Amino acid sequence: MRSKKTLIQTEDLSVYKDKEDTVITDTKYLQLKGCLKQLEPHHQKALELVYFNGLTHREAHKEMNVPLGTFKSYIKQALKKLKLNYDKAIVWLSILIEVIR
Repeated sequence: MRSKKTLIQTEDLSVYKDKEDTVITDTKYLQLKGCLKQLEPHHQKALELVYFNGLTHREAHKEMNVPLGTFKSYIKQALKKLKLNYDKAIVWLSILIEVIR
């Protein structure tokens, strides 16, 4: 006869997660999404193929029907513009938060 194993159920701690962290994360996600929309369509597509669809640069450049070097330039330019736009958005958000307080 098999012995019964005792099941130890742990408490789900996710319900105690700080709601403020969730709001900050959601805000940053929305800012990033907005910054992505500001990019040129070919830059958006390049980032989408590599970072969201998981393609390699070699696979993605074929998908976009551009030379590999051009595709890599798209990625580099897109990331540079994305960082610049995101940094500006963070600055404006910080200013708005201070004004609201």
